[in-house]
Amino acid sequence: MQESFFDHAKRGLDPAKLGDQPKYKQPEFDAEGELVYSVEECHFLVNEVISRLGRIRVKGEITQVAPRGGATYITLRDAGGKDFVINCLIFQSQVGRFLHLLEVGLEVVVAGRAELYKNGRFSLKIDEIRPSGEGAWKKEFEALKKKLAAKGWFEEAIKRPIPMFVKKIGLITSESGEAIHDFTKNIGKYGFQIFLYDVWVEGEKAEKSIVEALHWFSKNMVDLDVLVLIRGGGSPESLVVFHSEKIAEAIRASRIPVITGIGHEKDESIADYVADKRLSTPTAVAVFLRTQREDLMRTVDMLWENMKEKVEGLVVEQRLSIHSRARELQLSMERVVEANRFSISQMAEKLHRGFGKVFESFASLRGRLIRLRYDYEKYVYTSLANVEKAASILSSLNPENVLQRGYSIAHNAQGKILKSIDQIQLNEEVAVRLWKGGFFSRVTRKTL
Repeated sequence: MQESFFDHAKRGLDPAKLGDQPKYKQPEFDAEGELVYSVEECHFLVNEVISRLGRIRVKGEITQVAPRGGATYITLRDAGGKDFVINCLIFQSQVGRFLHLLEVGLEVVVAGRAELYKNGRFSLKIDEIRPSGEGAWKKEFEALKKKLAAKGWFEEAIKRPIPMFVKKIGLITSESGEAIHDFTKNIGKYGFQIFLYDVWVEGEKAEKSIVEALHWFSKNMVDLDVLVLIRGGGSPESLVVFHSEKIAEAIRASRIPVITGIGHEKDESIADYVADKRLSTPTAVAVFLRTQREDLMRTVDMLWENMKEKVEGLVVEQRLSIHSRARELQLSMERVVEANRFSISQMAEKLHRGFGKVFESFASLRGRLIRLRYDYEKYVYTSLANVEKAASILSSLNPENVLQRGYSIAHNAQGKILKSIDQIQLNEEVAVRLWKGGFFSRVTRKTL
């Protein structure tokens, strides 16, 4: 027998008392005799059921706090780390009692009454909040942080230095996010070459796409000076991908130094701790790179000014010498004129030619100064590039770096490095050196 709307009333849910419904209408049935509710009736019925729950307590992790109008809205995520969430609100008159607990990432127990609104939004009206330990994501973050710290991944000693002269940048971020606009707006026009790898920065696809970007740059563009991983601000759960151990491993495995700028200044992530340089925001990364270039240019300008001062001193000295000689020439000419008035015209012509050569000398000296500045700037930039290139070559030739990538060196009993199987005999003892430590091995079989 089909259950009617009135049958619900028999079980204690009186249709005439559902919410503030002004008038109860006759029940409606479909062709199969099934009771059909209107949307309004369904809302009233659900709210009647919910109201019988009374005041309930819910434990969860605060993921968002948003004051708006006459209330503060809170989002609670399931304390077990699942994706279930409940929207809650606290009326402004009660917010002051719980301000110290309205912290994103904090696990709390809230108490209040639930309600389904006309727009279909379910909410819990809170009248009590109490703490309940750390938030689930915070616990996971701290556990991974402790694990990677034990591996030594946060140590400054293993972090790669950022080149003094950065020109080529691999940028890893979403091409549609705010972070890329903040970065490009603040980096300045200094001739940077920026290569973008578009990635997801939150959601299920984010971890894989970021790891792929780091690996791709390390494999295909090793001539880059630096990789930049950035993401704008957001709620803690939107930044949770940057707590990934896989992303941390990809950063450490990168052949290119990595700079991060994730979220706001107060945000922290595992990616930040592992990166070779951590900055607070995407804008801060851009300002760092721009300032680095500006500092270099100021150094070049200072060297140029010092050189110019020295050259100008020489010019002044030569000018005084020229004036002195010109005066001597003038006095000599006056004596000659007095001695031989008939040669005045010839001597005046020679004097004119002499001053012409002096002015030509000044013009030539000015041209040489201009060429000298150009050659000096070219020399400084070429020297900086050669130093970076030499440092990179020396680093690649360092045997310690070869051992660090998993290779080893074998010695015979006399300490000679073994390069061929013909240098050892069966049962002979061989010493093998690794990046960290070494061991002895005895030859039981040889292969070509």
